[in-house]
Amino acid sequence: MSKDQMKAIVWDGNNYPDGLVYRDFEIPEPGPGWVQVYNTAAGICGSDLHYLLGYTRSFIPDKNLPAILGHENASVVMKVGEGVTSVKPGDRVAVEPLHGCMQFGGSCPMCRIGKYHLCQGGLTHVGIPIVRMLPGGYGEYSIAHESRLFKIPDNVTFEEAAQLDILAVGVHAVKLVHPGMGESAVVYGCGIIGLDMIQCLRVEGVTDIIAIAKYEFQAERAKKLGATETIVLYPGVDPVQEVMKLNR
Repeated sequence: MSKDQMKAIVWDGNNYPDGLVYRDFEIPEPGPGWVQVYNTAAGICGSDLHYLLGYTRSFIPDKNLPAILGHENASVVMKVGEGVTSVKPGDRVAVEPLHGCMQFGGSCPMCRIGKYHLCQGGLTHVGIPIVRMLPGGYGEYSIAHESRLFKIPDNVTFEEAAQLDILAVGVHAVKLVHPGMGESAVVYGCGIIGLDMIQCLRVEGVTDIIAIAKYEFQAERAKKLGATETIVLYPGVDPVQEVMKLNR
């Protein structure tokens, strides 16, 4: 392996397992405003599995392949591009994967008002090669714009920081709805996002939380994290009826 290459799990667009190969890949270099990071922890998102199993292959242009997936990443800053001032080499960071067109020279209305997640000029994800290929966390190195990096406190591990992108989903939902003490909530689905949602609701003061889980082990975890009641979707179980019974 040359000094300009890294090890990575590379996806060529074909279905798992044939489409994944552990091999050398070119190390991405940071341009002005961008940062090169060394990936220490990376989550495996359900959307990654959808791509690898062929369910959403049609979304990926062939020109963006081969690609390195992985968009739930925690890393160490290695190099900074010209003009970068918010981070320096050695900083521990969590990577927000969403990049609006302004990070690539565009200026759509949504990006100009700060709503880059609604970018009209080509929303790009680190590790999801729909618009362009930015190598993700399944490789040793990635690049991200400095505005998408968040320093990790010393008491937060890389593994914990890699879940911040997921936790943000629950935080955003809670801030939109503004639940409070004395209110009840139903969390439908107890995967990672659902379990995080339960914790976000508890922090907001919601103490009556009904969690609907596909599997028994998920229901058990939901209870440990703060759900007051759980419903497991065994065959024939109507979740709406079960919720209504608990709220009589």
